[in-house]
Amino acid sequence: MLQAIVTYLRATLALGCFMLGCYLILDLLLSGFSVWVLMVAVLAFIATHFLWPKGEELNSDVLEVIGDLIDLPYRLIALILRGVVNIGKSADDIAP
Repeated sequence: MLQAIVTYLRATLALGCFMLGCYLILDLLLSGFSVWVLMVAVLAFIATHFLWPKGEELNSDVLEVIGDLIDLPYRLIALILRGVVNIGKSADDIAP
């Protein structure tokens, strides 16, 4: 019983972080760019990834689909960072 409560509390907190990140990205687009707002939005998406319950803790297919959708921004951030690191590694080949 307590495990189920903790699982749904984590899911609720993750959804809250996801909504905060989405709001901040929308705020960046409408109000102008701010590095601090961008950093908080990225941190909110990263927190969403780590807060969302993994594995067989969720007993609902709907929650599994929601989990996959809210994990997309984290996957995009990770993909961009991996690309930047790979560009930095291949830059050594360009130098004489």
